[in-house]
This record gives sequence, structure tokens and C-alpha cells, in this order.
Amino acid sequence: MSEPFSPRVVDVLKCPYCGMNLRLSSPAVSLEVFTCDHGHTFDRARQGYLTLLGKHSQQKTADTLDMVMRRARFHEADYYAPFAAEIAGQLKAEMGENPTPLLGDFGAGTGYYAQALIAAMPEAQCIALDLSKRALQRAKALGVFCIVADTWAGFPLRDHVLDGAINVFAPRNGEEFARVLKPGAPLIVSTPTQKHMHEVRSAAELIKIGRQDHEKREDVRSKLDGYFDFEKTTLTEFELVLSGQDVEDLVMMGPNAYHTNLDDLCSTIAALPQPFHVTFSVESHLYHAR
Repeated sequence: MSEPFSPRVVDVLKCPYCGMNLRLSSPAVSLEVFTCDHGHTFDRARQGYLTLLGKHSQQKTADTLDMVMRRARFHEADYYAPFAAEIAGQLKAEMGENPTPLLGDFGAGTGYYAQALIAAMPEAQCIALDLSKRALQRAKALGVFCIVADTWAGFPLRDHVLDGAINVFAPRNGEEFARVLKPGAPLIVSTPTQKHMHEVRSAAELIKIGRQDHEKREDVRSKLDGYFDFEKTTLTEFELVLSGQDVEDLVMMGPNAYHTNLDDLCSTIAALPQPFHVTFSVESHLYHAR
């Protein structure tokens, strides 16, 4: 099993059914059991994650095992490392004099960006939240604590407990984000631009990103206005040089997996120049909770 949940993390958890604070009733490393005063009990899985889904939570995730394995493999190649380091550095700069912040990664997936936060701030702790158990069981890193939760049903965290958070390529619930962040705490929301991976999307006829960049910014603002104050947007762009396997993983690790025939994709990739040059283009929007 991954490292036990720290007392600091346990202290901010609440029951997804009744909202009461959770406590660790079995401190043994081999079996962590959490309970509330109303008797609701939750066992931490041996894979490292703790499932805290309430009765109104969505129980299904779009992630298949193949998608998660491809995502983990692509991330392990560190193609996105400059971007991960940049948003971690941005959040670190917002921490000011706080050397030991408690952070959140909303829609953490396999924990790639949560790990970048800990790399930038070794004394920090990060709660990685996602609906996918398959993804979170890959997020094994010191200082990262994984919780299966549903953004739309509400995070199983007490009010105003996080010092900062990130939300990278994931659903956004402004009201819930604001509830769990401390007043004034920074939130970085990252979204792809129209240029992001356009070479791959054009070659393989993939799902389009869909809206113009200014419309995407307005969509983010509409979900966060009223709860957060906007500060700035930072553009991160660089070139990736990918192998055929990398391109296949990149396509099949996300929603395109449901709309792409693998045989057709392999034929398309075989016809591409090798290696294949791809544009990374992402905007990161910095907000502060009110």
C-alpha cells in the first residue's frame, strides 16, 4: 500500500453521506479504516486510494484500463514535463511564506501534475481527487493522497481547508472549488488552445477542441466568476517530437478512444513522418478564491 494518509489530510476529510468529519479508526498501515460519528465506514483500498462517494455521486468513469495505461505511459515519457513544472512553479510562487501548503489537484487522473507540485514544494502535501479508481491507483508518490470523489456531487472535504489547487484538462465546478479553498487561495485552471496537438488531430481526423480560444476563456470565466477573482492567463507552447507509439497513446488516452478505430489509426500513424512533430499549446488561468 502507499504511505498512510497523514494526520493533516485525515483532519480535512468529511463523510460523503452525512458531512460529519471523518477519523482514522484503524491506524494500521495494512488496513486504514475511516469512520464518522454516524457510523459510516470507508476502507482505503490496497492500491492506495480512498473512495468517498456519496449516494448521489456518479459511480461510473469514462476511463478504461487501456486509456489509463496509455496515459500513464505517455506521462512517464515526460513530454509534458516543461508544462507540469511551469504550473507547479506558478502555484509555488503564490504560496508566499507558506512552506508547507495543503494543495488539491481537481481531476488528478494518474497524478502526474500532483507529483509535479510535490517536486516543486517537497514539504507540501497534495490531495489528488478524481472519479477514476483506475487512474488514481497509478498516482503513487510520497506526499500525494488519492481520493475517489465526484466533483458534481461535492468533494468530501471540509470548508476552506486547501491553500491552493490546480485543475488541468478536467471538469470544473466553481462553487465546489471555492468551498474547499481558503479565501484568497490560488487556483490554476489549464485548458488547451486551438493549436494544441492540431497536427495529430488533423492527420487522424480526431475530435476537434471545438471552440475558439476566447470562447474557451469565457467558458472558464463563466464557471468561476462569482467565486473567484481572475488575475492572469499564461500561454505555454513548445514542440513535441513523438514516435508512432507516442502518437497512438496520445490519441487513445483521452475521449478520442471512443471515436477512433485503432486499426485505422495505426494505418494513419504508419503514413506519418517519423518522428512526428506536434505543437503543445495550453493556457493556464490564475484565480484567487474570494
